[in-house]
Amino acid sequence: MKGWAGETPETPEQFLAELERRAEAEKARRAETASAQSPDLVEFHWLATIQMGPRLVTEDGVIGAVPGAHTRQSTTLAVFDHLKEKYESGFTVLFFSLEPNQLAS
Repeated sequence: MKGWAGETPETPEQFLAELERRAEAEKARRAETASAQSPDLVEFHWLATIQMGPRLVTEDGVIGAVPGAHTRQSTTLAVFDHLKEKYESGFTVLFFSLEPNQLAS
């Protein structure tokens, strides 16, 4: 099995890890390109209540998304990735809300 640039990975796990790393890098590059090209960045406010054992935590924040480049699902997953980084993966989402961060005029 040939790897990148003709290199042979030592194990199938290393090959799969490199493949996943490259896919994530491409995904990030596409998101940055879309953000740089589109002045249509929309801010969304999110609110999540999570449970870790007996402990409840409510977090909120603002995240940007570009219509046409990002979806509701990809934006929600980005928020969940943030929560996973902060709290590890041992939590349950009890409540989640994602709404445009603009009040009607």
